[in-house]
Amino acid sequence: MTDPAGTYRELAERYGLDIETIGGGAQMLSRYFASGTGVHVTCLDGGGLPASDNWHIGVHPANWDGDGGSLLFERRSDDGGARSFPDTIDAALWTAEYGRRSIGALTEEYAAFLKEEGLPELSADELLHEDLKPNQRRYVSAFLVRWSDAESEAQDTIALATYNIATGGRITMSRRDIPIKDGERRAVRAVVGYDRPLETFFAQVFETDADGEEDAFLWQADIDENLNWRFTLKLPPTPAQKLAESKDLLAAGLNLKQVAQACGYSTGGNFVAAFHKLYGLAPRAWLEEKGYRLSEDDKLREAERLIREGYSRNLETIALAAGYVSRVAMKGAFYRVHGMSAGAWRKKIIDE
Repeated sequence: MTDPAGTYRELAERYGLDIETIGGGAQMLSRYFASGTGVHVTCLDGGGLPASDNWHIGVHPANWDGDGGSLLFERRSDDGGARSFPDTIDAALWTAEYGRRSIGALTEEYAAFLKEEGLPELSADELLHEDLKPNQRRYVSAFLVRWSDAESEAQDTIALATYNIATGGRITMSRRDIPIKDGERRAVRAVVGYDRPLETFFAQVFETDADGEEDAFLWQADIDENLNWRFTLKLPPTPAQKLAESKDLLAAGLNLKQVAQACGYSTGGNFVAAFHKLYGLAPRAWLEEKGYRLSEDDKLREAERLIREGYSRNLETIALAAGYVSRVAMKGAFYRVHGMSAGAWRKKIIDE
């Protein structure tokens, strides 16, 4: 079993959480809840869990009504028995202080971020397609959320929440006084950004529609290894994740235009450029490297199609997209088949 205190403190340092006093049981629960919602946490707990036991925790949003609700934490051992924590856990949860941000203030902040990080002057949407450091990507993804919700960003303090440990291992956390509004969810998500372990738990806590006792163990998971990945990830995939999916689409035989559209790129040229930046090869060159051999006829037909569709004015870009190693190689293929260069062939079909 991993050290809960170490994990919790690592999350606290990364996201600026304030730890005052934490006991073993509080660590096991609050490190996931608090890190997933990006809040300040104070926990008082005199007890803990035996480090040798294999315990599981089931998280269930009971009586969810959109404006508030309760979470039931079920803790059971591998043999099916349920036990209670030694002491009551009292936790006070507050939202981070975001306040309202005007569009002008956000614009100034974003410009300062680009200058400080030495990044190109691109929109946040375009910047996500660039090769960013993890902290830069977190900021940009968070900025997009804050921008789209600038007028309704959360600023109220979350009311006190108390965990009461009952016999049998059930913990009921009352959140009836906590206003769960769309603006607050988006503001908290801004802190989480694209960090999968934190966002998955955030989505589980705030955005599920399930209710009823029969669903109490729907999300039951091993607290140390499986809790994060079993919860539904609500944020869209990052550009790098989309490009990773594109490799399967390419291998399945989709053309570049279809793959680009499936991965959210406005043009095939943008897709090829992003793919090349991430993997060091154009898509079709990557296919050949992985054993998907393209015949000379396949390359030529693809180049002809790209030229007809106006894929790019740059013949080097077209050559790479079609699977040639260079513009010169494509030029030779066009001379062998058409008796003219690719540029001359393009002019010919335009004139026709």
